[in-house]
Amino acid sequence: MRCEVHVTDMIGFRSCRQWYQYAVVDRLKRRGLNFGARWLGSAVHVGLDAHHHGNDPVEAFLKWANETIEDVALSLSQETEWSDQVDLGKSILTRYVDYSQAHDHWEVVAVETTLQARLPRTHTYLVGTVDLLVRQRDGKLWVVDNKTCKSFVDPMDVELDDQMTSYLWLVEQNYGERPGGAIYNELRKKIPATPYELKNGGLSKSKSIDTTPEVYLAAVLEHGLDPMDYVDMFQKLEHNDFFRRTPIMRTRPEIEAFAEDLAEISREIRKCLSGNAYVYGSFSRNCSWGCDFLPLCRAAKMLGDVESLKQVMYEKKGEEER
Repeated sequence: MRCEVHVTDMIGFRSCRQWYQYAVVDRLKRRGLNFGARWLGSAVHVGLDAHHHGNDPVEAFLKWANETIEDVALSLSQETEWSDQVDLGKSILTRYVDYSQAHDHWEVVAVETTLQARLPRTHTYLVGTVDLLVRQRDGKLWVVDNKTCKSFVDPMDVELDDQMTSYLWLVEQNYGERPGGAIYNELRKKIPATPYELKNGGLSKSKSIDTTPEVYLAAVLEHGLDPMDYVDMFQKLEHNDFFRRTPIMRTRPEIEAFAEDLAEISREIRKCLSGNAYVYGSFSRNCSWGCDFLPLCRAAKMLGDVESLKQVMYEKKGEEER
């Protein structure tokens, strides 16, 4: 019998079977609206999708953001949180348009395209949605994966990202050519700071200021100051990036071995879907920020009433939700 497994779910299963049970098998999600990191990441992805289609990213972002609160009564704190996240998203996308115009030396092949292929010697199909597929100047296809982040990811973590390996395998299976690699496209969730004015009328040259040369120069000119007095700051801020693109390469043996691993993992997933697998949690420091089901795992460890907690804090996903 044919079985479909999404890339993100496959990665999630490898990280924690208990997460997979709650998120995929039980189809649970937290009740209510949460305007946190995931909400902003989804909203910015909508804007980037519009941008790569030649449309206004901020307009698409605002439309999606407003749709999330239609017919929803927000508390004052939720309204404030939503407004702050909207301002942040607008800033990210507005600045990213300028960044991409200077750095996008490629031909867009596909945007938000869903690929699938059968894993070796199984009836399981791996399914994944690629943010952006481009053809670089080297003539090869490259996967671009957009990530919003509070701070840039450790390069070693990027290098070990199995999600990128999955996408590279899917691209080769669907397009019949070996891709050149993947690009980890990071967008920092931060509005560049405006330097504060000193008592003597100048601007702060604090080493901790997190901004760009453009924002700093605008502040210098706004205060009627001489830019030549701040050359040292412009030089210091030159490499203070808010966007970063990291290329990821995989050899053919790496990709083929990874596909073989996924084939074996898919058999375990099928057991989980049929209710015949042993389910256990994989606890780490990432649980506190990266998992919606931490309250359930804590309750289970303390032999609490997990089922009652599910009823109070969670609800079933709709048919259109993964």
